[in-house]
Amino acid sequence: MDIVYGSFAACLVCVVVYAVALLIVDHKKKNDE
Repeated sequence: MDIVYGSFAACLVCVVVYAVALLIVDHKKKNDE
């Protein structure tokens, strides 16, 4: 059960990092305009 929870937590972290990266890229694009 710990392995499943660990995989879920890692996936959640990846999703958060990916979302933040998208926000940063979108923010930079807006600043360039």
